[in-house]
Amino acid sequence: MGILLFIIGLVSTGLAGFILVQALIMRNWTAVVAEVLSAEVVRKERHDMWGVATYFYPQVTYRYQIKGKRYTSSRYRVFPLALSEEDAEDITHDLGHLTQITAYYNPVRKGNAVVEREINRMLLIYMSILGVAGIVLMVLPFV
Repeated sequence: MGILLFIIGLVSTGLAGFILVQALIMRNWTAVVAEVLSAEVVRKERHDMWGVATYFYPQVTYRYQIKGKRYTSSRYRVFPLALSEEDAEDITHDLGHLTQITAYYNPVRKGNAVVEREINRMLLIYMSILGVAGIVLMVLPFV
């Protein structure tokens, strides 16, 4: 049982650390002016034993150019988090009325871009809790 708790803790801490490091790296992505092609709310339903849950995600399709090469992306965030329908509608409404936006692309993989590169506060809280829980689970077998 102790080994299992240690492994679960290690995986939890590793996952939390990986996501947080990726979010920090993303802050160094390069800004580029992008042309807005479309903006819509994507609705996804998940069926489980408790019923059906509906999730809403803003999706903005945009085109940008780097050194003469064109790229197209539809990613709003690197780590998409479901929003309320109202919040997703607000984002797509605001961005859909623009002709140009600032996108941020990965300088190593230029086709990888997002509109919002800041880490979401809820994701930060969740990853912090997951990391602390992972450390507790790793230490628990030795106490």
